Amino acid sequence: MEWEVGPGPRTFAALERRELSRDAESDSATLMVRIPPAWKSVDLGDEATTEIFVLEGDLVVNGEAVGCGGYISLPPIGVANALESRCGAQVLVWHSHRLPVAPEAALRVTSIWAEPWQEGRLKGLPYGRLFKVLRANDVLEGPVQGGEAGFLRLNQWLPGYVAPNEHRHEVWEELIFLHGDWLTLERGQVAAGSYLGNPPGWWHGPLASRFGALAFVHSNRALGVELRDIEGGVAFSESYLRSGSLLDRPEHQGATALEPFIDLVR
Repeated sequence: MEWEVGPGPRTFAALERRELSRDAESDSATLMVRIPPAWKSVDLGDEATTEIFVLEGDLVVNGEAVGCGGYISLPPIGVANALESRCGAQVLVWHSHRLPVAPEAALRVTSIWAEPWQEGRLKGLPYGRLFKVLRANDVLEGPVQGGEAGFLRLNQWLPGYVAPNEHRHEVWEELIFLHGDWLTLERGQVAAGSYLGNPPGWWHGPLASRFGALAFVHSNRALGVELRDIEGGVAFSESYLRSGSLLDRPEHQGATALEPFIDLVR
């Protein structure tokens, strides 16, 4: 994707960004934004919550330094929050009109280093999934998770992870990969820097990962899961794990990576 200057939160006006997704119904968007050194801005709230994750570089919000792995939630209320970057930064931005404004809504600053790992709780999916929560009021229990604010978690699939079945969600879902490898029947192999958007009701799987994978999973609505078996799913997944090399750095190959395994699934 090319860098361009386009529509987005006023806080990041005139900055280069890549638009990863946009929800026309709610005018919500997911962006990757490139912030130059010595940048300054003031967020006044614009009736939408803006969430920021720092991929590299530095941000300072109201005098508090936020480095790599940092998370900032700017609520849609009329309180000025001063933002700046001394050395420049590259960030992910989720800009959502769907996030509810609670009476106690306030600026939230944390990081993936400060939050604990938790075991995956969407029932039916295999063991080997961990996640971290960055939002303040994430719904962690029950068949549908994330709550009315939607779903945003940093997920870690462990090395050798296999999900030999297919699953789907009733709502749209996007994944932004930061590390590792991930092979599915319908998309092929993705790696760090890859982006996947799954439409509502889209069956995906089987899935396998040699190195494990680290990715943000996001939806503008609460997320549940439905599973079904697929013939050949185990053979497909295990064949992928046992081929290739653990010495090679994973790369985005798309559907070309499926050629040795595609005939194992019916």
